[in-house]
Amino acid sequence: MPQINLLPWRETLKEERETRFGIMTGIALFCAVLVVLSVHLFMSGEIAYQQKRNKYLDKQIAIADEKIKEIDGLEEEKQQMILRKEVIEDLEKSRPQIVHLIEEIVKRTPEGLYFDSLIQKKDVIILTGFAQSQNRVSRLLTNLGNSEWITKPTFYTIKEAKNKKKAKNKEMNMGAFKIDITQSSPEKKARENKSSAE
Repeated sequence: MPQINLLPWRETLKEERETRFGIMTGIALFCAVLVVLSVHLFMSGEIAYQQKRNKYLDKQIAIADEKIKEIDGLEEEKQQMILRKEVIEDLEKSRPQIVHLIEEIVKRTPEGLYFDSLIQKKDVIILTGFAQSQNRVSRLLTNLGNSEWITKPTFYTIKEAKNKKKAKNKEMNMGAFKIDITQSSPEKKARENKSSAE
């Protein structure tokens, strides 16, 4: 006699398939969550590592900036020391210059002319005095211009003034004058001539 299966096998098969699908979906979801979590943890680790490196770099940059500031300060000090050294060297060089300057003025002053004041402001010397004529002042300017220790003789004023000095029992008319000269040296003049020639 044939056997007939009266159990609801279709429903059972359907339930088994749904159960399997649910398990597979759960496993896939778990794997996806695991992958996302792993990627998140990996990225967080990389970000933390990069932030740590950035902090280290920032710290090193701050140290380097401090050293640069220190170096800049030392450079400024060095420049100030060089300037001081140059000033001292200039003063040492200019010591004998005033002697040469006075000697040159005395040597190159023509007769019939005398000075009543000499004022020095840095390298510029202002000479005032009296001369018997404008020609003598012109000769003084020419003579001073030919000196190695003097440059830029500049004539400013000349005015007639009665001077009660007697020369051969006659009253002498003398003109008051004012000129500027600049203190120099043979080396300085040579450099100036060389640069103007170029």
